[in-house]
Amino acid sequence: MHYLVPVYLLLDPRFDFLHGSAVDVGGGAVAFLADAMGGKSTLADFFVRQGHALLTDDHLGIVREGVFLAVPSVPFVRPYREFEDLGNPVERFAAQPLPLRAIYLLELAEGPARIAPLAGLPVAVALARNRRLMVTNTYMDLAKVRFSRLAELAATVPVAKLRVPRDLSRLPEVYATVLAHLGEPRDSL
Repeated sequence: MHYLVPVYLLLDPRFDFLHGSAVDVGGGAVAFLADAMGGKSTLADFFVRQGHALLTDDHLGIVREGVFLAVPSVPFVRPYREFEDLGNPVERFAAQPLPLRAIYLLELAEGPARIAPLAGLPVAVALARNRRLMVTNTYMDLAKVRFSRLAELAATVPVAKLRVPRDLSRLPEVYATVLAHLGEPRDSL
């Protein structure tokens, strides 16, 4: 399901896809983008265990309806890589698209959790690098629409690098860092 839903919507020009997970924080979608094994699902799972609703894991669908919205996919999160199953079912799942509030580009590193806002060309390059389900030359008109929308996304939604310690016991620190960056109280649910 994590792969079938995006593939089905691939040729619908209303949708864009990024390689990421997203959760509901304060009524808005907060996305985590990274390469494979970069911590997206692990971080989304931690937020879900803190009581936040899941929007999607691995394939972040985005639609523009006045604002950029993150589209819920399937109510499962996979903080591991077993391709035989859907993952862990979640109780709290977003029932409708939510405004995309922030995008964090995960960077696994030593040291403290840290956030560094990005702007301009580095954002567009990072988002383009994280696109999912790219189209071929056969669909160049669709590719142009998607690139234009990606540039608009880069200009309107806050994007930051999130340095994530490699130690799973430090996920509470990462969680607190994200909430503080968003201006949310620790008990923001």
